[in-house]
Amino acid sequence: MTQGTPPPSPPLPPLPPPMSASATLNSDTPCRKCGYNLRGLNVSGRCPECGAAISISVGGDLLRYSDPDWLQKLANGANLIVTGYIAIFLTTFVAGFFGILRLRSVLAVGTLVAVAAGLLVIVGAWLVTEPDPSGIGEDRYGTARRLIRITLAIGIADSILRIITQFSTLHPGVRLIVHSLQLAAGIATVIGFLAQLQYFSKLTQRIPDDSLTTRANFLKIALPVTYGIFVAFTVLTVVQGPIARGARALGPNPAFLLFGCGTAIVGIAVLVFFIMYLFLVARSGRSFKEQAHAARQMWHWADPNPSGLTQA
Repeated sequence: MTQGTPPPSPPLPPLPPPMSASATLNSDTPCRKCGYNLRGLNVSGRCPECGAAISISVGGDLLRYSDPDWLQKLANGANLIVTGYIAIFLTTFVAGFFGILRLRSVLAVGTLVAVAAGLLVIVGAWLVTEPDPSGIGEDRYGTARRLIRITLAIGIADSILRIITQFSTLHPGVRLIVHSLQLAAGIATVIGFLAQLQYFSKLTQRIPDDSLTTRANFLKIALPVTYGIFVAFTVLTVVQGPIARGARALGPNPAFLLFGCGTAIVGIAVLVFFIMYLFLVARSGRSFKEQAHAARQMWHWADPNPSGLTQA
């Protein structure tokens, strides 16, 4: 076998239809590098704000015409999200095993690792919601993108509270307040998660990748519905628990068994849909990386002298 053979590069995307060197932009056209409005400038010129070739900014809103550095941030963010969630799953599994053995020191370390993994997810989501420097797309997913970032800030506060409750002895009243804040943070996390699916469903249209867009549109319905049913079954199971214990002498409680089985089945569905979400983010990350590579080729092809200086 031949070693060291590099993988094939994505095909070079076509440039937009050529325009006359004397053509003037008669409509609002943001610079793909800095967002400056290029209206009234010649296509053969350069952005007066950042010096990027104007010809790059007339190709449309597809990601392949975007700033390559921005696209690389999206790819890195998607990879961090997947890595962080995998770390959370593994940590939860290990912590559960040692929890059975009642090894408190190991559980404390597990809590720290889980918090670190959660912060990794937060950093990744922050990168993947970096706004396009040109401002393109904000009219379609800007609200979802900003909402995600607000819930990420709440997630950071929640991580701090988890560390405090793990390693501090709090007054019962204070602990109740902290738990209430953590519950609110959990609700905010769910809202941010749904906003993230909305964001991906719109952003992937700029690749474009219909399969990713369809997957995101499916999950933004399937996940909240199954999760809501899961929560309802969980509450009903908890309510039926004391009733089942009180009527144990009369035989098994059918309602308790029904709600318990329903919770397990719907919980499995939620897990399956969440795994589908991870595959969605991983595939999006690969697509963002491919688009970044294509954009670098595009920018070099259209603007081989980005500094604007001519060779002597």
